Amino acid sequence: MKTKLIQNKSNDLVVFLTGWGCDDNQFKNFSSSKNLLLCWDYCTLDFEFDFSKYNKVSLLTYSAGVLIACLLQDKLPELDKKVAVNGNPLMTDKKFGISKKIIDLMLNLNLDNCMDFISTYLVHDEQELKKFLSAPSYRPFESSKQEIIKLQEYCNLKFTPIKFDKVILSDNDKVFNPATQQEYFKDNFVLLKKASHHTPFLRFSSVDEIFNL
Repeated sequence: MKTKLIQNKSNDLVVFLTGWGCDDNQFKNFSSSKNLLLCWDYCTLDFEFDFSKYNKVSLLTYSAGVLIACLLQDKLPELDKKVAVNGNPLMTDKKFGISKKIIDLMLNLNLDNCMDFISTYLVHDEQELKKFLSAPSYRPFESSKQEIIKLQEYCNLKFTPIKFDKVILSDNDKVFNPATQQEYFKDNFVLLKKASHHTPFLRFSSVDEIFNL
């Protein structure tokens, strides 16, 4: 796992477990009033960080990061707030997870088909696509392929699902099925409407906006 600490002169910290294929460049314009620990690349679960200097630590998880949070619980301190966005721990479950069709697409992404994947599954319109491409992930395709292979393996590990304080779901998510997501989380979710797709961060400028939804 890779991490990057963004210092904002705060005594509080947000641990942000991003999604599959992400990197720090994607969130370079994503501000926070608290210090922000960006985490990505789950080809390994190696994770170490000194939380002792912080008064409060909160958790923000996105897509595959929801699963990773469940696997890292013993490495995290007591959490003040826990938020999940467009994901659940059952990534490969036939009902609640990502379909085999989409996982196969992830395994076979390349220069020829990546733009179609982004346009179809991640963003809502041309405006969001332009914003997405202004701060893209620079992860190599092979790295992302290895990551989805490892994520499928992690789904077979034993873990206790986290009880999130807030769950944010997109009404037109093309990666996780919105209907089964809502069934999984029951009534504990905020639904982003207006045809929001899998990458809702394009609609927000800060971590604070998400925690305050």
